[in-house]
Amino acid sequence: MMKRIGSIIAWMMFVWIIIFPQHAIGQTADPGSVQTVIHLLSYVSMDYAMAVENGNVIDKQEYEEQVEFARQAYELVNEGQFLGENKNKVLDQLTTLRNLINKKSTSVEISRIADAIKHDIIRITGVATAPKTWPDIRNGQSLYIANCLTCHGEKGDGNGPLAGELEPAPTNFLGAELWNKFSPYQGFNTIKLGVQGTSMRGFPELTDQEVWDLAFYIKSLPYQGQLKDSLALRQEFNQINPQISLNELATLSDKTLMDTLSTRFKNARQKLVAVRLLAPEGNNINASLTISTTNLKEALAAYTAGNKTLARTKALNAYLEGIEPVEARLRTLNSKFVLDLEGQMLNVRQAIEKDKGQKVVEEEVQQAVAMISEANEILKGQKMNYWLTFILATSIMLREGLEAFLVLAVVLALIKSSGIRKAIPWLHGGWMTAVLMGGIGWFLSDYIIQFGGKTGK
Repeated sequence: MMKRIGSIIAWMMFVWIIIFPQHAIGQTADPGSVQTVIHLLSYVSMDYAMAVENGNVIDKQEYEEQVEFARQAYELVNEGQFLGENKNKVLDQLTTLRNLINKKSTSVEISRIADAIKHDIIRITGVATAPKTWPDIRNGQSLYIANCLTCHGEKGDGNGPLAGELEPAPTNFLGAELWNKFSPYQGFNTIKLGVQGTSMRGFPELTDQEVWDLAFYIKSLPYQGQLKDSLALRQEFNQINPQISLNELATLSDKTLMDTLSTRFKNARQKLVAVRLLAPEGNNINASLTISTTNLKEALAAYTAGNKTLARTKALNAYLEGIEPVEARLRTLNSKFVLDLEGQMLNVRQAIEKDKGQKVVEEEVQQAVAMISEANEILKGQKMNYWLTFILATSIMLREGLEAFLVLAVVLALIKSSGIRKAIPWLHGGWMTAVLMGGIGWFLSDYIIQFGGKTGK
């Protein structure tokens, strides 16, 4: 009996690894400590210029804060295990940073080394620096009104009703300094963790996706009055969207993003406004394919940096989190293309697994990204008709039914193996009741939808 139970548990673990590889592979890093260190380094990079000028302290309190932040970053790295064999190297870099701050070096030098350490930590740990799906700016606006308006003001200029009572004053999100240096990812860390020594508390009660929604909304504030021709702006967005990753939008400041866009496109200013204000139409599909592209690019970056394990994980997630959610719909439109796309995603993973070299991996990734762009065009040009909707809905029902059947089979096997046969009628009664309630819900669905529409007015 114990052997049978052991076999069942092993099988369930295998299924868990296949379905949820991110949990099975995981990162050895402690996300909280990593994010805090990155957060501290970002603030040193941004705010040191307000503390020191020409080798002299111009704001004593600000300077003491910079010294404290650098010390805390060093202690968190020293106490943690998230950098592995790279720990001593990063500690040496942090020691150099602390010495330069003590010597009151230039803000350019401090910013350069703080950013370099931050990027090294992100590369080594593989910590997520972008949302998995495109943020919902409307939801971000609702969250801003509920949590931020009283301090930062309706327009984000730092003149909220409570601003006069706060020291230091709330941040002005419209200022040029934030435009030059502040990215949505830095906003994510600030919202999540808060800022020590200020009235800016952390918001751990918000989910990661809600924090991303809020961070992207804050970055849209300087452009809120510029949505004059929405059709023209949408055209700008559609032109740039397939060629810029969500990771770039999350990690780049507006100045850096503007410089990046200027090298690729004409009318870069309008395209910057477009990506800060808009999201893809048919967001679920486009967001899914964007996730796939982002993961592939991160897989290539990780492989180039020598982190084969992270590269393999990112390449696998590119398929599971990006392609698989839209595969059923894509298959109904072009089944041969789906097979080719699956084959190309496999080629990327094998190139990494077999360590074929950077050039080969890069070529395979580029080909996969091109095919994902083609998939986007196929999906974008297809209108949902009755039978397509029916087929997709049926496939979802069959998949969910199969999963439920497997769970019931495992539970039934465990009950029989344990000799607790009295529980069998309860098990069958449970799934029969669920089917009955599902049928009742189906018959009442029109009424429920109509009732929901009335109450939402």
